[in-house]
Amino acid sequence: MPLPDSIGDICLARRTRVAANALTRAYNAYLEPVDLKITQFFLMAIIHQEGAMSAAALAERCDVEHSALLRNVKILERRGLLASDGGRGRAGRHSHLTRKGLKLLEAAAPLWQQAQQDLDRKLRGQSQRLRRRLRSLESAAHEMERRSD
Repeated sequence: MPLPDSIGDICLARRTRVAANALTRAYNAYLEPVDLKITQFFLMAIIHQEGAMSAAALAERCDVEHSALLRNVKILERRGLLASDGGRGRAGRHSHLTRKGLKLLEAAAPLWQQAQQDLDRKLRGQSQRLRRRLRSLESAAHEMERRSD
């Protein structure tokens, strides 16, 4: 079967990756004044909301590869924003925010909120609808993933 000429435009996997990369760059630009990436902001926010977590639990909660998570955790630890206690390995060490981390998260929150508001404005108030559709897309992809096992 020949591939369509417009494969780059019609492939949902590619379109969502392009959109995700553009969103990442946009959110990173908003968070630049506090020297955080959106992935780091999200990790810190999850830890703040849910408490100290193991690397395995955090990777699962954030739906990221363990190695990518560990890179960001180490960056945040070097900056004094996160600290880890406990044993070794994925389930042993638990990361928590330091005072410095909490202070930076509080400074970053309005920047993130501004990004959210600006994106909602650009989407003409369709953010809630888009979130529902993205959750639907996630569910369909997980279903496809399970079928391929």
